[in-house]
Amino acid sequence: MIKKILEAIHTTNGQYIISFILGMGMASLFRKICKDRNCLVFKAPDFDEVTKNVYTYDNKCYSFKKEAVECGHVEREISI
Repeated sequence: MIKKILEAIHTTNGQYIISFILGMGMASLFRKICKDRNCLVFKAPDFDEVTKNVYTYDNKCYSFKKEAVECGHVEREISI
């Protein structure tokens, strides 16, 4: 039985089958496992970088500063 398997590996169809099996195995090793929306990561730029720069939008200049504010009771869902 092992001899037949080894002989089959050296045929063209056997090489395709082995390549497929190895490809599926490697794909399962490197796939990203994501359940529901747990894989979403929201990253913001460093706050010091944002505050030291001046930004231009619609021919107006904007700068940002730190300010503590209370959170409102309104929850918003962001659709992606």
